[in-house]
Amino acid sequence: MLKSTFCVPYHSGPFVPGGKRRRAFSGYESRRCWAAIEQVSSKGRAYLEGIPKEQWQGTEWIENPSLPPRFGIVTTNMSESANSMLEKARTASWLDCIDKILSIMLERICTLREKHRGRSSVVDEMRGILEKRWNNCAGFQVWELLENGGIFRACRTSRGPTETERSYVLNVREQTCECGKWQDHEVPCIDAIAYYKKIEKQTLQYIIDNHMSGQYKFETVNELLKDNIIPVCLETISQMELHCHQM
Repeated sequence: MLKSTFCVPYHSGPFVPGGKRRRAFSGYESRRCWAAIEQVSSKGRAYLEGIPKEQWQGTEWIENPSLPPRFGIVTTNMSESANSMLEKARTASWLDCIDKILSIMLERICTLREKHRGRSSVVDEMRGILEKRWNNCAGFQVWELLENGGIFRACRTSRGPTETERSYVLNVREQTCECGKWQDHEVPCIDAIAYYKKIEKQTLQYIIDNHMSGQYKFETVNELLKDNIIPVCLETISQMELHCHQM
């Protein structure tokens, strides 16, 4: 999925308290992306940081604001991935390539549909993330800043000699946190987990049932996989083309 977060150097704006859907990519996402690039190659990070701002959007796409910055790099990588996936991708006909891609998608949808059939609640990967946050927030302290105002401060305890204590303010009514993760992903961040655990005395299952976005639940997965691709036989297409030429 193409997202504007690919443009790491130019996330803009600090956290701003607001609605539930308010996003705050500038802090968390930018640091996470730069750290991931640094682990792969420090020279690669230096190269990316040295690219002039005006080059982070291809001139061909500059009139289309719906496309993410650096769209050309992303699509080039996707093209190379497709070339490695398809046999004779550079010389095969477009019809054969499309048929192969559709066959791969059809098989994948069928496999996932059988794997998740009849399941409910949150998907396994997200449950694992929440369980880890639940365990790691055991030593956190949560303080109410405004009486009956829904504003709290979560103080994270350090888990090692090199890690410093940090604290973030969260608004439980609007489901936002200064760390940015709660409103970005529509999933309670570790600070929110600490609030529900220590202040409201709720269980992890309660959090999953009542404070999770539906996009992370099997009901959404099953709805997404309900309809598969209806393939068209290549021989049928060839016969249709032959019939059109004969008309």
